[in-house]
Amino acid sequence: MTRIINVDEIVKRIKEDLTEGFSEFFSKHGRMPSLVSIIIGDSKEAAVYANAKARSGKRMGVDVSIKNINPSIGQEKIEEEIRKISWDPGVDGIILENPVPKGLDYISLLSCISPLKDVDCMTPYNQGLIAMKSPVVLPATAGAVNQILLENYPEIRDVVIINRSVVVGKPLAMILINRDCTVTVCHSKTLNIREKTKNAEVVVVAVGKENFLGADYVNQSSVVIDVGINSTEDGIRGDANFASLNGFVTAITPVPGGVGKLTSVKIFQNLKHLMDFRK
Repeated sequence: MTRIINVDEIVKRIKEDLTEGFSEFFSKHGRMPSLVSIIIGDSKEAAVYANAKARSGKRMGVDVSIKNINPSIGQEKIEEEIRKISWDPGVDGIILENPVPKGLDYISLLSCISPLKDVDCMTPYNQGLIAMKSPVVLPATAGAVNQILLENYPEIRDVVIINRSVVVGKPLAMILINRDCTVTVCHSKTLNIREKTKNAEVVVVAVGKENFLGADYVNQSSVVIDVGINSTEDGIRGDANFASLNGFVTAITPVPGGVGKLTSVKIFQNLKHLMDFRK
């Protein structure tokens, strides 16, 4: 029988802790913690992400403001705007929403954010700290996957990740290596992916393709962590073929309600960690 991994208790615990911590901050400073979500251009996708954070933040006692920057002012001026926000002592955390318009140097934009206010853990400095095994925060999605494994399967050592992005695959690989796991990272150019995934204890899939991972990729002892979020006519679906895997693998995270649900609170947990670190 397949176990459907439930993250509700983890999410509830984190939210209760954060709500209490942010309330204490308000009592001490007379204001709510401030998180600025930066959107460059008019991306509807970025706006959806930012507005979702604003709603979540309000429920936990965080003032989430959305800063729109016109890409027509150019790279240099945009960087000046981001630095200005970063230097503001009234701003406690910053996130640069994706996607950013083509033609802009994304890494340079990220580098304008203070690592001590980088709630998404995307600055080169904070990504480097993960590699050095001394992170202050972790990228939200990678951190969510890591916590799910820690709290449910802490003994796991053999992991295959199908993703090599700086948001999921690369930082998650470093996080798990730091935990003494043996990690294989697969991607679109990997040959014979099934040969890598078939014998893994855990398969983390984040490819952005509905039903990509079927029973032919795994074995009956596998734990499948589905990071995919795909909008379909039938609603939100993951990258794993849930119908074929449920009843076959040992455990699987659902979509929706799994990794994504935990990821949404990880941004605010990072905000709290950074605020405490700056004390």
